[in-house]
Amino acid sequence: MSNTYKAIIALLAISILAGGTAIIFSSQSKNNTNPNIASSSSSVVFVSSQSSQIRSAQSSRNSSNIKTTQTSILPNPQSAQNSKCNQPDSPDLVKTEDGCFEIIWSAGDSAIFKSKDYPENVNQNFLYKSDENINILKEISKDYFKKIKLNIISEKKLIWFINSKKNNETKFNIYVGFIDNEYNNQNNLKGIVSRYDSIYSISKQQDGTWSYQFKEFIKDSNGKLINE
Repeated sequence: MSNTYKAIIALLAISILAGGTAIIFSSQSKNNTNPNIASSSSSVVFVSSQSSQIRSAQSSRNSSNIKTTQTSILPNPQSAQNSKCNQPDSPDLVKTEDGCFEIIWSAGDSAIFKSKDYPENVNQNFLYKSDENINILKEISKDYFKKIKLNIISEKKLIWFINSKKNNETKFNIYVGFIDNEYNNQNNLKGIVSRYDSIYSISKQQDGTWSYQFKEFIKDSNGKLINE
């Protein structure tokens, strides 16, 4: 390549670099003198967007805190209904942390305690009506109530000790159900009708106290729980 061409190429390169530099300086000069240019505007938008995000995050946290506060302060309606129990104490009323219910010890032809009015072949399957026996049945009723409370619809809670059966001198089977009158009305069930009939067993310990154990929910001929 001749020296003349080299000189021409060198001059062109210098011109391009000089023009580029001028363009760069010109752009920066415009940026410094014109506050309304895109880059300056973009910077404002960015800051504004950042502030918006911060406000949004704070708002979100505040909303979350409000919800948490409301949840912790406002009672669950169902829990409030369950825990409300202003009835006066009585031998048949049982109060628990989840609410209260009444016990029906006998109804119709069913019974749980011995009576002088029953023949001996019937009485042999029943318990003596003593404080000790009443207490173990109340413990059973509390355990039973926990198992079925979410499935009942009546405001008035009635647990029915339907019957008992003696297995031997120290062991009985206890049959218990729930009388859900609202459910019965909705399903046109007449008379004393129970739901979720269950079997518990009670056993006399060596120290003379009773222990109990849940055995099963009784099922009908179709394999369904009673009035499920």
